[in-house]
Amino acid sequence: MLSQRQIYNLGYFEDVQVLPSPNKDNENVLDLTIVIKEGRTGSINFGGTYSAYSGLAMFLKYNEKNIMGRGYSGHIQAELGKKVHNYQIGFTNPFLFDTPTYLSFNIYNKYNDYEDYKIYRNGGNITFGRKLALFTTGYVSYKLEKVKVGDVSEQAQYDIEEKTELRSSMSLTFVRDTIDNKMEPSRGTKNSFTAELGGTFLGGDVDYQKYEASTNWFFPSFWKFVFSTYMKAGIVERISPTKEVPVYERFFVGGTTYGVRGYDDKELSPRDENGYYAGGNYYFTASLAYKAPLVERTLTAYAFWDMGRAWRSLGDFNLQDLRDSVGIGVKIMTPMGPLTLDYAYGFAKKSWKLEFNMFNGTF
Repeated sequence: MLSQRQIYNLGYFEDVQVLPSPNKDNENVLDLTIVIKEGRTGSINFGGTYSAYSGLAMFLKYNEKNIMGRGYSGHIQAELGKKVHNYQIGFTNPFLFDTPTYLSFNIYNKYNDYEDYKIYRNGGNITFGRKLALFTTGYVSYKLEKVKVGDVSEQAQYDIEEKTELRSSMSLTFVRDTIDNKMEPSRGTKNSFTAELGGTFLGGDVDYQKYEASTNWFFPSFWKFVFSTYMKAGIVERISPTKEVPVYERFFVGGTTYGVRGYDDKELSPRDENGYYAGGNYYFTASLAYKAPLVERTLTAYAFWDMGRAWRSLGDFNLQDLRDSVGIGVKIMTPMGPLTLDYAYGFAKKSWKLEFNMFNGTF
């Protein structure tokens, strides 16, 4: 039932049951009684995250989904590791002025060590959203951040310049979501499209345009097996007078972090003449999966087929360059967040790769 699904996906309740009963005055009418089991809306999480790209990092996060019982949500997060620092605070009001209008803001300080260079980000964003139809929402966002690129290796100096820039951009996003369960989907689709425009006309130093689209489909099979498909593509281009797209706006493909398991991080991205992964202006990734919950809301097993590639320019774009992999994996829900273990075979590498990831947040 649609109403039951929408109430459950609010995230406030552990269980939602709809009980029909005959109407005493009209035999053609059914009365519906909704029985809910309230869940925990607040949580304090402490633990670790791990990925092949960033290594091990420790995090502390406080999250509340229902502040003052009004449906507001907020979070404070700190993450610290050898290659990543992430501090942020955010607030969301999903029903601004008691209307189907969404408002959120985030303020953050981030640091990432990408081996060949380091990126420091300080900034924030504000987003307004509005229900356009039963399953469709539109969002308008503004982002302002100071980005510093430093400690560039000798290998990457030909492509990357050490400098500090102000990045100011506006984006428009449309999302259509009919998924039945946010944590363990079994049917429905989620499709999104985002267009972003940044430049000096908004007070920034970098002029560019970026477009990304994704589509995710879920189909129930026999018993509790679910077949799913996922595709994602993106384009980013400079706008004059900017001479090239900054490295922090380019796309990378390869590995668990960048979309194709069974390969090293960034391995399916363009290289420059020195063999350094310079990133691309175009990318495409896709995945097919067949999964089953072995233990309800705790342990899920799956088999998958991934493919993808990034290209530096439109002239380089060629679907024959796509590289793929197959594998099996499990997802375990822990108090610290979802943990995944994947064993993938990269056909281009002709080898198997074991990948372990622990995520801080929703999987």
